[in-house]
Amino acid sequence: MCVGGSSRSHDPSGLPARCPMNTLSLGSAKPSRRQRILLLTLLFLAAVVALSPGIAQITGVTTADENQLTLRVPLSMMEHDVWIVPQLEGVPRLGKPPMLNWLTRASFEVFGVSLTSGRMVAVLFAALLVVVVALIGFEWTGDLPYSLCAGLIMLSTVGMTIEGRYLMLDVPTAAFSGLAFYWCLRWCRTRSVWLLAGVAIALSAGVLTKGPVAFVVFGSGVLALSMTDSEFRSIIWRGKAALAGSSLLFLGLTAPWFVYVYTSYPDASSVLQGEVAARNIGDLTFLPVIGLLLMVFPWTFVLISVLIRPHTVPFDLLRIKRPKVTLLLWLGLSILPFVLVKVYVRYLIGSLIPLALLCAMMIRANTERAVRVPARLAMIATSFTVLSVAAVFWWFRTGVTELGVVLAAYAVFAIFWWQGNQLFPMALSATMLWMTLAGVLYPAVGFNEIPQRIFEAVKGRPVIIYKDKQPRLLPVAVGRSLTQRQVLGPSDLASEGGQSPLLFTTEEHSADLEQNLQALGVAYERVESYKTLNARDKWVRYARTRSTVDDWVLALKSRSLEPVKLAIVIYALRPRTGIPVPVP
Repeated sequence: MCVGGSSRSHDPSGLPARCPMNTLSLGSAKPSRRQRILLLTLLFLAAVVALSPGIAQITGVTTADENQLTLRVPLSMMEHDVWIVPQLEGVPRLGKPPMLNWLTRASFEVFGVSLTSGRMVAVLFAALLVVVVALIGFEWTGDLPYSLCAGLIMLSTVGMTIEGRYLMLDVPTAAFSGLAFYWCLRWCRTRSVWLLAGVAIALSAGVLTKGPVAFVVFGSGVLALSMTDSEFRSIIWRGKAALAGSSLLFLGLTAPWFVYVYTSYPDASSVLQGEVAARNIGDLTFLPVIGLLLMVFPWTFVLISVLIRPHTVPFDLLRIKRPKVTLLLWLGLSILPFVLVKVYVRYLIGSLIPLALLCAMMIRANTERAVRVPARLAMIATSFTVLSVAAVFWWFRTGVTELGVVLAAYAVFAIFWWQGNQLFPMALSATMLWMTLAGVLYPAVGFNEIPQRIFEAVKGRPVIIYKDKQPRLLPVAVGRSLTQRQVLGPSDLASEGGQSPLLFTTEEHSADLEQNLQALGVAYERVESYKTLNARDKWVRYARTRSTVDDWVLALKSRSLEPVKLAIVIYALRPRTGIPVPVP
């Protein structure tokens, strides 16, 4: 058979004498089940090790939505002792399904509230996604070196380096969807109904994580096979009864939560309509194509080589009919839903699965030049990026020790990518380079840093964050969801446990806050302030809003980032007087 079985004669360990790409010796032509489990376990642990540095630090890689959507919500669930429907500050969160909030709260309950216990959920899902890529590769080829190489390529992309480090919905959704596709492939080979049960469970978990988008990776893969492989279509038709049972299991696992929400909360429909409207469905965008080329870096040039010079790629390594067309269809179909909606690049993380499988084909490239040329182009582009970053950090005297670690990793990367003839060392060296950049150097810069004295000041006191998201990640750092407001009302300023609230805002919003407090007849005073580099909606945007060219010129001249840092000011309330009291 073609799907998961062998329709071609193929030696899973042999390579042409001219090809030096296979550097992993298994000691036998057919790896044993024990060898496969051991190596896949090592791949999983390697992913955990590569993605863990920096996750415990407030100054690590983050995004604006991490604090709001996936960290504060579980904290609020714990404070109000709710499980079924996540909530924030007592208001049900109906816009997203609950799975990730459930898992994060469970982690907080078991391991205590911290960035590590929260983000480790994301890291484990990212490691699972890496292993899923390898499992799909092995199911299609029976070639363990190729499969491990595909997993390492997935791990070594910029997209996984960033998205696998913070707690958002996209990586877990892609992992569930990819796992469902893998179990579907195995079912086609074995006809085990237990595997179809696994498909239903994985898809249900994905939908309960991020809704129907969980079908994208799975559905595009199944559709691609259906369009290219008549035997796959035949298997699906003959197994329609088992598939119907799997569908019923999926509905039984998934539907109850949605039915409960829509029957218990009358405004759930309007919330859903708002979510759909925010996606701007119908607006054509090429961001998915551009974004994927960036996310798959440094393998971008290798991918382009595969696409424009397919004759150099041994597609017959895959034991499926029309393998080149199938993989390209899977890739294209996985991107297609996002071409007509407003997206963030992170939505496309699942599309890296077929991309990694395509790039790993070069492990058996027909000529060394087929890999060496794009690898050297990638090395040159990476060199420009890394050395530019090094120059900036040296100029501003920031993270000098950590910069040395990055440059050491870069040197290893440059050697293997300039040689361009061994995919395993190339993937490992890229993983090390991104690990040091994102996990060692980036946190050392001090993005979103909060001075220790601030933690001492908020102990036991209610906190309101006004019109901004700074201090970002303060809620998880102090183990409380805290309060965020765009406009203050009288009830917001009530004391708790004899302590009046502290109010945080940025310098640019301080006048609005003072006017709001004066209108409420509340006396106040500034009690503290500090500056920080503000990682805003994108993790690489860190200058304060409204920073000017003159600010940057001053920063360059002084070799200090102080002029572009964001000022955070803290207010304390005096006893309510009933009349406006100006600032002294």
